[in-house]
Amino acid sequence: MTCPVEVTVNLIGSKWKVLILRELVKGTKRFGELHRSIHGLDCLCS
Repeated sequence: MTCPVEVTVNLIGSKWKVLILRELVKGTKRFGELHRSIHGLDCLCS
């Protein structure tokens, strides 16, 4: 049997996409707010 979380991550993709979606579910955010709310994202945007 396949784990539902594993299937979801495989469909969505990288861990960053999951974290971004988690933040956006809480409501609309500007890029700067989103960037600050996800720890470790700095390494991808510099």
